Order: sequence, then C-alpha cells, then structure tokens
Amino acid sequence: MTSSTKLDEKLERAENSRAWKYRIMLILEENDLDGLVENEVQEPEGYEARARHKKDMIRANRIIVDSIKDHLIPQVSSKKTLKEMFDALSEMFEGRNINWKMTLRSQLKNVKMEKEESMPSYFSRVFQIKKLLEANRDKVEDVEVVMTTLNGFPRQWDSFIQGICT
Repeated sequence: MTSSTKLDEKLERAENSRAWKYRIMLILEENDLDGLVENEVQEPEGYEARARHKKDMIRANRIIVDSIKDHLIPQVSSKKTLKEMFDALSEMFEGRNINWKMTLRSQLKNVKMEKEESMPSYFSRVFQIKKLLEANRDKVEDVEVVMTTLNGFPRQWDSFIQGICT
C-alpha cells in the first residue's frame, strides 16, 4: 500500500467518508485496480488471467481494509466482491442515514461562534456543515445558512446583525 494512506486518514465515520473515498479511489487508480470496485468483475478464463485477477483482488482488498478503522471491518468482511465491499462502506455514510442528517441539521441550527474564534474559522465551520448536508442529498437554502450564521454571533455583534437585517 502506498504511504499516502496514514492511520489518521482511515475511514472512521461520516465526517471523513468523502475524503476517504476520494483518496482510496486515487490509490486504486494508481494501482490499476479501480475497475474492481466500480463494476462487478467476472473471473476471467485461463489460468494466467485468473491468477492475475486473484492477485489484483487481494491487493485491492488489502488497500481497502488497511484504509478503514477496525470497527468497520465486520461491515465488509462478509461481502463477496470488492464492489459490494466498497458500496457497503460508501452507503454507510452517504446520505442514506437519517440519523446523520438529523445530527448535521442540529449542528447547523446550533452552531455558535466560539470565544477567540476568527471570523474565517467560524464561516468555515458553517460552510463545512452545509457541504456535508448537501453531500448527503439534503438541500440547504442560502437564507437558512445566513440566518444560522448571524444567530451564531456573540451578543456584542447584535447591533451589526440588526443593521444587516434591516
């Protein structure tokens, strides 16, 4: 496996699933193994072709398993193909989990600017939550993001907020 997959970059939860998927696809492409997770691949005819296919399957399997946290291994260990394994991991975190959407909605609704936090850092946090919701096929209106962002400002910003809202 290439050195670009570090322990802290392993798939663990929904927050890092998009980055994980992007990184793992790059690694698989680099090793000419991306077709094994994009399509159901039939075992080829001929001894040499089958041996190469099996070796490729084992390498791709190892790349995926080494890139996920241990608690996710039971989710994929029973899958028969690499495509099933990859799809199971992708679906686990991508928009099909109503609890995750509700958690993100709650985070967006309750986001507040922290003491000593810079304006760019605060905007970045709000934008990240918005992007996670959109990645999970949940439409977020711009007006909702603006109102949430303004409501998250500290009290000393009240006159500024009133001026903007007017």
